[in-house]
Amino acid sequence: MELTLNVDENGRTASASVYVQKNKPIDYSTKAFMFDNFDEDLRQQLIHDCEASIAPELPMTFWLSMNDKPRCLLEKMAKKIFNTHVKDKSGLDPKSSGCEWWVQVRPSEGKRSNSNSSEAKNGIQFHWDKDETLRDVGGGIFIHPHLSTVTYLTDEGAPTMVFQDSAPDEGLLSRKIQEAFISFPKVGKHLSFDGRFLHGAPSDLSPDSLDKVRRITFLVNIWLHHKPLGIEAFPSSMLHTLSNRVIKDVNVSKAIACKSISGSSTRNQTFTWGLSELMNISISLPLSLQDKDGNVRIHDTNGIACLNTIDNN
Repeated sequence: MELTLNVDENGRTASASVYVQKNKPIDYSTKAFMFDNFDEDLRQQLIHDCEASIAPELPMTFWLSMNDKPRCLLEKMAKKIFNTHVKDKSGLDPKSSGCEWWVQVRPSEGKRSNSNSSEAKNGIQFHWDKDETLRDVGGGIFIHPHLSTVTYLTDEGAPTMVFQDSAPDEGLLSRKIQEAFISFPKVGKHLSFDGRFLHGAPSDLSPDSLDKVRRITFLVNIWLHHKPLGIEAFPSSMLHTLSNRVIKDVNVSKAIACKSISGSSTRNQTFTWGLSELMNISISLPLSLQDKDGNVRIHDTNGIACLNTIDNN
């Protein structure tokens, strides 16, 4: 297989043409919004369709091109999220620009739970979003979406944690990460962040009893100038299982306020979470961290987290 990839100085996929985007096509900063008019009827319909989309016979993720006409409620939601973040579409190739969407339900079951560990069933292991097939067949090449997003459909479960300045470059193992953004679940909240950043949803930080809650999120990754290998549209033969409801007046409002905490000025607790069999991440977090804060930005110039290699010998 031969594949030509064009990347810019930040490691993001770029156009191969002479066209140069004068402005950033999207805002890569980590932030959270609330969707306006996100009523209970819409939430319940989205949850129903999310559960239908994770049937065992279906793929894990799905593709929607920027020019595709949405055929169901989940595709309409994905398209709305894409259009919210990508205002200027000039210079974008619709064949390779669009969104990859999927659903996470915790606790997970069946093929959606790839481990017997409590963390895999109740949380989301730390990872980088990437073209998974290309990584497997391309010798470990990491190509990331331009933007990763999370939309929460329930108030419960583990918060999403995004480590800033954590793209998987050669220097990441030798430096400390100075900042993390933590987003606690809230119905109708929409979180977006740089698609190159390390993130997860550690169940250790869930304020709820894990055996009594369901954490349901709708994920949309925005890809520009590259379509992930092997990702196709939701199969037409299964569209009858999903709603085709019209979405009216559901738009993001102003960004939600974020509480800022200096890691060096608080009493902390240290956590270590696995990334793979060869690597983990250690982080020092304030004991005062609470879900009522909604969004929390933790920072320390001396570092709050670091990646570690694991010696299995």
